Amino acid sequence: MTRQRKIPTGKKHKRVSRAGVTKSLFSANTYYAHTMPGLEKIAWREVEQKLPASTLLGFRTMREQNGFLIFGLNDDFLPLLKLRTVEDVFVVLASGEKLPPDREGLDVLAALIKDQVNWPRALKIHREATGYRPKPGTWTTFRVITRVSGRHPFHRKEGQYRVEKAIQAANSRWVLVDDDSMLEIWLNIFEREVVVGLRLSNQTMRHRAYKFEHLPASLRPTVAASMVLLSEPEDDDVFLDPMCGAGTILIERAIWGRYQQLLGGDIRREAVAATLANVGNKYKPIKIRQWDATNLASIPSGSVDKVGCNLPFGQQIGSKTENEKLYEQFLAEMARVLRPGGRLVVLTGDFHLLSHKLRAIAAFRILEIVPVTLLGVKAKIFVLVRQDS
Repeated sequence: MTRQRKIPTGKKHKRVSRAGVTKSLFSANTYYAHTMPGLEKIAWREVEQKLPASTLLGFRTMREQNGFLIFGLNDDFLPLLKLRTVEDVFVVLASGEKLPPDREGLDVLAALIKDQVNWPRALKIHREATGYRPKPGTWTTFRVITRVSGRHPFHRKEGQYRVEKAIQAANSRWVLVDDDSMLEIWLNIFEREVVVGLRLSNQTMRHRAYKFEHLPASLRPTVAASMVLLSEPEDDDVFLDPMCGAGTILIERAIWGRYQQLLGGDIRREAVAATLANVGNKYKPIKIRQWDATNLASIPSGSVDKVGCNLPFGQQIGSKTENEKLYEQFLAEMARVLRPGGRLVVLTGDFHLLSHKLRAIAAFRILEIVPVTLLGVKAKIFVLVRQDS
């Protein structure tokens, strides 16, 4: 149930007097996307591929919660909602830099909303993205989510309160609620910089509608999509995930574009069942089997073009001791099934061990290593190429 929340009556504040404090950091037609921390540059590669008219404006990180990709786009923005590597998409409402290092920063936050936000334009973009159109005589509900990085002379809630008050002053028929709002506005404060955004995406962008079955340590879809992008998908790919879990990497590869064949499997019976449930009758041709990833006897040598795999971190799944032997045997088997020039993209939290094992085998060359934070856990994506024998 949506609970209406009144903005408390506070003391009147002086108008901002510092010159230039409300100057916009970003111009109109600026958007930003949330990613898992560390995947901002990977997301930009997808944006470049799918929206070539876009312009990179920068990257940010909010603690270990989200990465930020900020970019300009004067073209149709709706394709942004089909991106695979990002968690959410926002249109920038207001922005500013050189936030005063004292409590006058609260006045600046209010002034950003008052002086910069073009509400008719923002609501038009939101309507095109979501289809939401308020009915005559009804109230529009909104809420503000605030995230703060660094130390500031005011509390996070104080900043949120000033922004809420400024929004309602500009939109007298809007109602502030705690949840289930029609409009969701995010206040992001990075040290001395402020970015305010209106969310355009919904939860299916990050959680995906195909995930009917979940498993412990199941891979986040946007991370799986990032791994697919790093594999450099091609129309004639034979793509393998030898430890497929709930099938997330395989499905993201299928959705990404054309391929010749998808192959997947897992040693756990429940994982194979979860993959089959999530795949259903889609994504053909695809073969899912129960197998040991270190001994794929059914796959001929040199027959696979790309491999994407989420290796056990040795925490929720497996152990550090088990990984010692598993990683070595896994790399040897991938060296067998991959063709020369084929790519192996693996994610692991046990990255020191993987680095050690790679030094002991001459079959792979490291193309790239991408650090990523998954719900507070440090991990790395290794992009490897199978070298000629």
